[in-house]
Amino acid sequence: MKLSDSYLNKSYYVATVLQQMDELRKEGFDVQLKKKIFFKGEFFTADLYAENGSEKQIYDFRLEEGQEHPEERDALLNSICESVDAKPVVVEITLPEERQIHFEELDDILFSYLSTTTLLPELQELPGDVSVCGVKVNNILSATLESANISVSGLAKLYISLRYRISEDEEQGFSTSCDSFPMSFTVSLDNNFNCQTFEYEIDLSGFELKKPEEEPRSEENKNYVSKIRFDAEFKMFQDISEALLTMTGSAAALFPNGVSAPPKKGDEEELTLRAEKAAESHGEANKVFMRNAPFMPKNMYRILETVAAQCEGQLLRFNRAYLSDNSVSSEQDIQTGRLQREDISELQASFMEELRSYLESLDVR
Repeated sequence: MKLSDSYLNKSYYVATVLQQMDELRKEGFDVQLKKKIFFKGEFFTADLYAENGSEKQIYDFRLEEGQEHPEERDALLNSICESVDAKPVVVEITLPEERQIHFEELDDILFSYLSTTTLLPELQELPGDVSVCGVKVNNILSATLESANISVSGLAKLYISLRYRISEDEEQGFSTSCDSFPMSFTVSLDNNFNCQTFEYEIDLSGFELKKPEEEPRSEENKNYVSKIRFDAEFKMFQDISEALLTMTGSAAALFPNGVSAPPKKGDEEELTLRAEKAAESHGEANKVFMRNAPFMPKNMYRILETVAAQCEGQLLRFNRAYLSDNSVSSEQDIQTGRLQREDISELQASFMEELRSYLESLDVR
């Protein structure tokens, strides 16, 4: 069931009021909903009344649509506030534009194309060996459907991994970093969703190559921290590592290899269970990563962001291959899923190596 616009508008109104109440309480205000204020022989109902000592505020929440004669309402609100020595606050509620175009397979279509075709010229100019790890479509701006062609334009984020040399050591002289770049695109697809043409623009202005250390860390260049900070960071990275391993483990179960048994298409209960576990662990891991993003080195967060995007892609492939009625792309999704599993494992190992190096650089005072 799809909610009508009137009910959606009410939900945005309620959510805005509740958020404002929570913020005011944190600032020490006593708040009251729908407070009646007697004014010129009549009762005026304030959407929200807040009081903190001598400071009083009366809130009027307004949706963009359906407001008639706002000047008269402003004048009335100001008069009422003057009568009770309160500050008038008008909150305009901006309703988000409804997304009309949904194309769940577009992420994987673009990724499959970019990871199998010749590397884009802009990416070839980056130092080291570059590989495309994933694509996340953020917004579809337009779509045109013709008899034998589908044209889609939008905005996306392109994830890459970069392997480059940091020393002459043949075994340990390489490092791997991850990055993501905003990309606008227009893609033309045939009726089987195969890419016919692909036009794009990538913004590489935010690219930063991690510089290798010229010499091993010594007592002079160690990063000294207090025991309190070290314990806090250690606990944070334990939580991050646990969330990462749980997410990648659930994603690996979608497309197992080696001695692990692959899922059977007829076993709906087992298939649904694997998908639910993968979706739940992905959601929980994303929360942990984003919550701790400001407190970890940038490259470590980029690796986590890339792994999360790849695990999300694995879930979409699994749903198409095993839980949908479309059998055309099933075998291709299964093959791609098994290859992506290896990429995820490599990125996970890169994160653990980054984490190990970071922790070794800390010295507790």
